[in-house]
Amino acid sequence: MNRLLSLSILLLFIRSAIAQPDEYRLAAIPQGASLFGYANLKGEMVIEPQFVQAFGFDPNGVSLGFLKNEVSHSGGQKETVKPFVFFDANGNPLKERQSRLYMVRQKFNYAREMRGFYDGIFIASTNERITDRYGMNYEGKAVTKTDYTWMSFFSEGFAVAKHRKNGFVIVKPEQEDAAISIEVVEAKDPTEGLAAVKAKNGLWGFINKEGEVAIPAKFKDVGNFWGGYCWARNENDLIGYIDAEGEWVIQPKFTKAKYLDPVSGIAMVVEKRDWCYVNLDGKVTYGEKKQKLYEYSEGLAIKRDPNTKKVGCVDANGDWVIEPTFEVIRPFLHGFAVAKQDKFFGLLDKKGNWVIEPKFVQLMDAYPIDPK
Repeated sequence: MNRLLSLSILLLFIRSAIAQPDEYRLAAIPQGASLFGYANLKGEMVIEPQFVQAFGFDPNGVSLGFLKNEVSHSGGQKETVKPFVFFDANGNPLKERQSRLYMVRQKFNYAREMRGFYDGIFIASTNERITDRYGMNYEGKAVTKTDYTWMSFFSEGFAVAKHRKNGFVIVKPEQEDAAISIEVVEAKDPTEGLAAVKAKNGLWGFINKEGEVAIPAKFKDVGNFWGGYCWARNENDLIGYIDAEGEWVIQPKFTKAKYLDPVSGIAMVVEKRDWCYVNLDGKVTYGEKKQKLYEYSEGLAIKRDPNTKKVGCVDANGDWVIEPTFEVIRPFLHGFAVAKQDKFFGLLDKKGNWVIEPKFVQLMDAYPIDPK
């Protein structure tokens, strides 16, 4: 079984290991404040608290923040607006703040990231109902058409969108839409150069960034690729994991499944009504009776001590790597995990050492940026 990580994942972890403190930003609410600013890995506030809603940074060092609501009067009408601003890693505005943005609700992507941008493009809408979508860059400029009824997030330079007249198409910034080689009735966000699409036959497969079929539509449902693997449901309603060629690497025998962590090679699945773990060899491991299981992320899984009720992290063998002494630990992302101790949040490394001591009222994940 090939256990090599994809090149992009491997480079990310190498970068995480050698990055300097100022190469990361974390949305944070310091003590005595009620709004988000941003801290670096030293725990220093480098962008003062000012945002009611904060996002992660694009790798190029760009983010978006929403400011406090304001009331405007136009034509005798009172209107509440939600101003926002695009800014760099030092908090410098990249464009004069704007008063209106109809945004497509942000969500965690396949790698558990919460960004304002994907590939430097934000998915916005021309109306409050979010029925006309388009891609917008950090200058506030539309880089796609504005009449898509649905649009995925961008990844590796492309998105899948449903055009009001032309149906599902491949969208690339500042380019004409490209046709998809099969008739598509539904689609999901692309990851690792592949987008899941539901064909006219009611089954799911994958297309590449050129709109060509990469994996034929033969599955009842699929997830997104992460580190070269993706869960898929077969004709018997059983779930296993496939590779980028569409071949089974873990045979389908589960009724529910979550993403497979490419570092540990372990995924959470349901077999015989209970959540358990499965590895790339197909070996199934159950947790302790009545104990909640947590997904593996970057090689580690959160685990709660049944006696103390505190949490720590275990490795792929189930051994404690970070002792259970914390009130809360969030899954690892970019080599770090937010943790809570004594009512405040800080940041841990993979050995359980505090990178940022617990001193924040709220703290979000660390995002690597390119220093300018």
